[in-house]
Amino acid sequence: MNFEISPAILQAVAKIHTLQERFQTLPIEQSWLKQLQEDSIIADTIATYKLDGGKIEVDSMKQILGVKSLKDRQILLNEYEIRKSFPLYFKSKELRVEDIHYVHRLLDNLQDETANERGNLRKEQEVLDAEILPGLLELIPRYGFLRREMEDICLNINENELHFLLVAGLIHLDIVRLSPYLRSNFRVARVVSRGFLYANGFDINQILSVDEVFSQNIEKYLKELKAGIEGDNTGWLEYFLQAILDSYKLLSKKIEKISGGSIKPLEKEVIPLTKRQRTIVELLKKNSQMSGSEIAVILGVTRQNIHVIMQKLLRKKMAERLGRGTASRYRLKAS
Repeated sequence: MNFEISPAILQAVAKIHTLQERFQTLPIEQSWLKQLQEDSIIADTIATYKLDGGKIEVDSMKQILGVKSLKDRQILLNEYEIRKSFPLYFKSKELRVEDIHYVHRLLDNLQDETANERGNLRKEQEVLDAEILPGLLELIPRYGFLRREMEDICLNINENELHFLLVAGLIHLDIVRLSPYLRSNFRVARVVSRGFLYANGFDINQILSVDEVFSQNIEKYLKELKAGIEGDNTGWLEYFLQAILDSYKLLSKKIEKISGGSIKPLEKEVIPLTKRQRTIVELLKKNSQMSGSEIAVILGVTRQNIHVIMQKLLRKKMAERLGRGTASRYRLKAS
């Protein structure tokens, strides 16, 4: 774990803590939180599949379930299931070799000829997913030293006093550097790294999609990862922390969209809404346009009552009116 804690690392850690505190105080409804979590887990599931060279284009759980290739479908579902089960698998802040093996068994649960390799260290220098990162085979340690190296990594992680954000980045890097399994090493690295963050109380609602950020520029991700394996741990950690910061930007856009524009986290703007106003915003999110009469029928109030509420939403710039008089319709104001 030899690296320099650069000014960029210090600044990134400080920014992440500031954002974490800000997002934790946002008035996000429970139903929104549940949807944000599901969206994030699915986004990261698809992203990590793409990071490992997956070719099938999917963007929803429905499409994942419809993937014709049994192997690809199982890879995606294994990833999704373990991420949904973080509270079950990542309870301790300490990391053990057995924990990493268990994650591998879950992720690599495929019906094929390598089934007996699940959760077991590779017994030779062959690594099936080494092709993801050209030159990796020349950098990984000999298989005979794997157990000792993994035990050393866990010991260093559990005994050092580094900030947990930095430790998570180093876990990601070290598991790929060792590539201790026949395959699925990159996916294990990403899951264990995120699970470590979860165990340390970071993003416990699982609404950040860091792997989605990695997948937006796969070439850069692999370049930074290889540089880190070759010794530039500082550069890798700067990249890793920036990916977390960028994931907050993604989350901010999702929250702004799901709240109908009433919450803009990065602008520190929260427009207070009454329960009825929030209900109307939800209706307008599901329907591109609605008349006052349609809204009134659904809410069981008079059209005059809806007119008063809509006037307030118009003044708050949450909605806009199309047309005039009884023919007028409402829609959410574009961000």
